[in-house]
Amino acid sequence: MSHDDREASADPATALALACRALTDEVRSCSTALAGRTEHVAEASEAATYLDALELLTDLARTLQDLQSAGAAASARIENVLRERAMSEARIVHPEEPRAVEWLLREAAAELAASLVQTDRGMVHRLDASHELVTDYAATHTALATGRVSQQHADELRRAGTPVTDPDARAEYERVVLEYAETASPARTRAFAKREAERHATVPFAERHEHARDERRIRICELTDGMCQLSATLPAVEGYAIYDRLGRLAHASRGDDESRTIPQREADLLTDLLLGASLTGSDVQVGQHGTAPRIVGHVYVTVPARPLLDGTDPGSTTDSTPEERVALIDGRIPIAVSDAATLLAGARSFTRVLTDPTSGVAWATDTYRPTKAIREHLTVRDAHCRFPGCRTPVRNCDIDHTTDWQHGGDTTSTNLAALCRRHHTLKHRTRWTPRHDSNQPGVLHWTSPTGRVLTDIPEPPGPRPRRIAASD
Repeated sequence: MSHDDREASADPATALALACRALTDEVRSCSTALAGRTEHVAEASEAATYLDALELLTDLARTLQDLQSAGAAASARIENVLRERAMSEARIVHPEEPRAVEWLLREAAAELAASLVQTDRGMVHRLDASHELVTDYAATHTALATGRVSQQHADELRRAGTPVTDPDARAEYERVVLEYAETASPARTRAFAKREAERHATVPFAERHEHARDERRIRICELTDGMCQLSATLPAVEGYAIYDRLGRLAHASRGDDESRTIPQREADLLTDLLLGASLTGSDVQVGQHGTAPRIVGHVYVTVPARPLLDGTDPGSTTDSTPEERVALIDGRIPIAVSDAATLLAGARSFTRVLTDPTSGVAWATDTYRPTKAIREHLTVRDAHCRFPGCRTPVRNCDIDHTTDWQHGGDTTSTNLAALCRRHHTLKHRTRWTPRHDSNQPGVLHWTSPTGRVLTDIPEPPGPRPRRIAASD
């Protein structure tokens, strides 16, 4: 027996460390070999005929996909082990706490997300998916490990099988869909799997639909060049009816001198129906064609001070800096300064923040609706939740005392930070702990349960990307 074996037999932590180290060394060795041999293949392909290269490189690409699938299966297995350990730890340490499993899973997901530079919310879903694949779809997990299907195929099969809860029905569903997936694309597998899932569904469609309706919501996603994507999850009947009505209105509104496309008119009609035809300064306004009050959205607009103060158009001058040509909605979404000036001209539903174009420090904040100065300052400083990786807008966050009030924490900007409800709860329910940097105002250092430190640095108002630094 080697020294390592003797040490491992006496210490479970050492045994785990040795097993992880051995697997890590093998993976890194394989990665190094792949990088080197890939370069060799690329050089050799230059001298081969096109058809020979096409055949051989295609075969090699399939082999590499098989390797990728095997890696995905291995990751799912390890992630499921981590999930199971977190659950068992919760039951042992907090047997009387009904939500202990949830908190420990969130804690573990946040730790893993920090290591992989992902979001903890997404990691919770990933751990659940890995558990489902390994335990409920073992045959699919094996097929993934051996390269018979890709991770996309496995995901489509698993997601479509949600309504199949009976173990025997699920096994038959998996057998049929897995056989189909081996020779079909992920998109075709998705359609086939949905049909099979309905055939084997344990819960009637009507009952499932009632539960699904509870998930209706709207979402907004940032795009480039001052644009965004607004989407809604709705019952299909209402959703298709809305889509059809917008299309009919768009066709009916076409005039002789109309230059907009149908999709453009549909988008404009949606905007007009919800906000009215123009942005004016009154809180209670009517729509373009009626007397019903117009709904006005409330947002924060951050703009460079110099162009507004001296009346120049940064887009038309050569001495303006890149920072002076762009404003931000809610501290995150770039828009043209000229558009920001139009929005702010008389709107009481906007908060204007003037910033120094060099330092990014706020010169002044003036609001058309009175708010507490400290909350306005945090709105400008934080922009969104201060847990690393989270982008929940500050308007949907709690203002949290980093050092709790009951433990002597002050109500000052150096002891306050915006946290979404999820990460506010994570801070109080798990071993994740933040602290403010005493030398750098606004900088937060988060320490994970295993001692990993992540530093979250607030970006000064202006069109600069947020920075997140991490250290082990």
